[in-house]
Amino acid sequence: MTHRFIRRGEVLARLGMRREALRGAIERGDFPPGTKIFAGGRAEGWLEDEVNSYIEARRKEVRKIKSEFPKKKPKGKKQ
Repeated sequence: MTHRFIRRGEVLARLGMRREALRGAIERGDFPPGTKIFAGGRAEGWLEDEVNSYIEARRKEVRKIKSEFPKKKPKGKKQ
């Protein structure tokens, strides 16, 4: 398996969120913090596998929540 770091811009695009929302998610512990790509460097990234796992977990969570909503009854024709 190939591991690849992805930078903040790509993470934001994949998650469909803004920088402030990502920062908040990291502070709350909802999303993993970035990692310095090079020791002593400034470049920060996230492992692509971790980002994909987060997206998949959220997808399953949303599906579960949607399945718990009561089904709408079809509207009958008025006579």
